[in-house]
Amino acid sequence: MADRSGIERLIRVGVIGFTPPQIMIWDHHLTGQIETRNILETAIAWVPEMKAAGADLIIALNHSGIGFTDHPGDQEDAGLQLAALHGIDVILCGHQHLLFPSDSFSGRKGVDVKVGTLHGKPAVMAGFAGSHLGVIDLKLDFEGGQWKIIEHKSSLCQVAPPAPSQDITPCVPERPEVAAVAIEAHKQTLAYIRRPVGSIDTPLHNYFAFAGHAPSVDIICAAQAFHIRNALSRTEYASLPLLSASAPLKAGARGGPDYYTHVKPGSITYRDIADLYLYPDTICAVCVTGAGLRAWLERSAAAFRRITRGMKNQQLIQPDFPGYNFDIIQGVQYQIDPVRPAGFSPEGSALASSSGRIRNLTWKGVPVRDTQKFVVATNHYRASGGGNFPGLSRNSVIYDSRDSIRDILVTYFRSHPDLRFTARSPWQFSSHPDTKAEFESNPEAVRYLSKTGTPGIIAAGPGPDGFGKYQLRFF
Repeated sequence: MADRSGIERLIRVGVIGFTPPQIMIWDHHLTGQIETRNILETAIAWVPEMKAAGADLIIALNHSGIGFTDHPGDQEDAGLQLAALHGIDVILCGHQHLLFPSDSFSGRKGVDVKVGTLHGKPAVMAGFAGSHLGVIDLKLDFEGGQWKIIEHKSSLCQVAPPAPSQDITPCVPERPEVAAVAIEAHKQTLAYIRRPVGSIDTPLHNYFAFAGHAPSVDIICAAQAFHIRNALSRTEYASLPLLSASAPLKAGARGGPDYYTHVKPGSITYRDIADLYLYPDTICAVCVTGAGLRAWLERSAAAFRRITRGMKNQQLIQPDFPGYNFDIIQGVQYQIDPVRPAGFSPEGSALASSSGRIRNLTWKGVPVRDTQKFVVATNHYRASGGGNFPGLSRNSVIYDSRDSIRDILVTYFRSHPDLRFTARSPWQFSSHPDTKAEFESNPEAVRYLSKTGTPGIIAAGPGPDGFGKYQLRFF
């Protein structure tokens, strides 16, 4: 590479990758296979070694978000911390599914959204699902015996239409030579995902999961329970009540108004299975007490803002609360009272609360006792402590399998040909007359309002960014 004097010089670029140490919680199958440590501690240990080995420029491939502070710690989102570290020159961030440079990070110390820097270091975050390409242009020169960045520019190139758009036309032209290489694999993939595995007589969607109606979650719970019941049939746990927990994995928010599960009645294909269950999670079962079950549900109830009795037009759902942390547990019945203060923050920290939001928790019509034991079918992420749910860890796991929940769904549909399924929500909101709240969902969800079985939901017109607005009355 030539410097500004035209002299050819060697430049050594070092690349180092980071991932959140929380992967050991998210995927317990890694236990005993790898070791992890704090991202910042790792960078402090390895960056000097890279410099000593001759790296002129160090790029951090950081599968971690930008974060909110510079404070060290075992954080998922350590981009700002890395940028403050001497020796790292460029940072490529991810994990948060956001865009940088963008106004999403305005006002944070050390962040310049206009030029795209973190503590003066060029950085990008390119959204998710191939929506954007992050581009960093660097102008380098050789000064004082070393390469230096003298100019830089961070930008985003949009690849796909923005999330609220119904348009699936790519924003960049197709490269014929790439298409030619991929065409055969593309055909084989389409043939695979279009294979039928069963059929069903009712639509499976989660448009109203945060309002008490989610057939797509209910079918997942049914399949999980079917598997665990068979797996534990000859064990000491066979006599315990069996429950099943799952969540609306695709639930709008950052993903836009089309980011919901929606499987039409009729033939079920492998593509539908992937729509029903977004992640490659495996099946687990945990044993919990009635007190632990209540705490589990209280953590889920943090999805809702605190509602004021007698008010109208207040927002129901906490902004950016991830759908995958709103567990719905089939096999019990319960109410959620958002007028009461939440027992947990949206991130899962315990809060001082008088009596909690979970009311009238029963099993087979009988109040659940704190000491009563239950088996709960769930995924390995939750069973290992993912989502910061109280009491859930590897110590509570009684059954662990490498069977994916997608495969379990396939088996369930094949074991129940021409499935006639009736969704029955295990929960509802507590009654508060003259109290209303609003939430957003897909605008086309209005066609299913009459079939929710949840009274008091009405369409309230268009919402922001292509969403539909809905109003819920707390009868």
